[in-house]
Amino acid sequence: MRITQGIWHREALRHLERLQEALHEVQTRIGTGYRINRPSDDPAALVMARRLAQERALREGYLRHIDFARGFTEATAGALDRMLNQLAELSELATRGASDGLGPEERRSLAAQARALLQELVSELNGQHAGWYLFSGTRIHTQPFLDGGGTYLYQGNGEELLRDVGPGVTVPLGLPGNRIHDLGGGQTLTGVALGLVAALQSGDRAAIQGSIGELARAQEHVRALAVEMGARLRWLDSLQERHLSDIEQLEALRSRLEDTDYARAASELERVQTVYTATAKVISWRLPQSLVDYLR
Repeated sequence: MRITQGIWHREALRHLERLQEALHEVQTRIGTGYRINRPSDDPAALVMARRLAQERALREGYLRHIDFARGFTEATAGALDRMLNQLAELSELATRGASDGLGPEERRSLAAQARALLQELVSELNGQHAGWYLFSGTRIHTQPFLDGGGTYLYQGNGEELLRDVGPGVTVPLGLPGNRIHDLGGGQTLTGVALGLVAALQSGDRAAIQGSIGELARAQEHVRALAVEMGARLRWLDSLQERHLSDIEQLEALRSRLEDTDYARAASELERVQTVYTATAKVISWRLPQSLVDYLR
């Protein structure tokens, strides 16, 4: 087949257009930071990159749940620690009240202090975090403990408020108040404190001495729950680290599929520019001057 000057011109211009497209594509990859800028660039890699991005978004959602669960658990642990301090102060009042050398007025003064500590204890039992009651179970907007006239009544439920923190993994938020309040054997946390107040007020030394043992059991009960919260926080920390590691790996895989390799792109840009410049020069030597002027 005889190649005429016209055929050569057309093929040369098509080759130059392809080089221009290649140059534009490399410049786009560098400018956007993405190797894949349209589905046709690499359909299979794009699908996989989207799946990896969705998995990362899922892990990031779990991290947000973990952050909220941590805040709720830390608030719970803080309330339990303060309850332990209040119970320790009540025990100290009970020990002082059981002394032989105290008169009725002194015991009534201790009763007033014990009553104030009881109110602080109830305040902790009605504590909140982010507008939710810590100890109402799933009834997060219901105040858990109300004064029923000589006793405190639990208004929450025994259900745990759960949050998803991993695939098929949940964590409870806080504690149902009945787990803290009920000491077993018909005794309650506030009941023990109320008993001490009444014993100090009446000067009943036998009842005051009995309160010492009851308060010691109450402290052990609350301390065990505080240890449970500490273990939960450590578990949440471990789970958070695992998710962060997974996110880092997912992002690395996605980046290899979708992001621009700048060193390679820069090398390719230099190569395409060199070929383009050389091709344009060759064409300019052979095309009529008017067409050369047009290309310029």
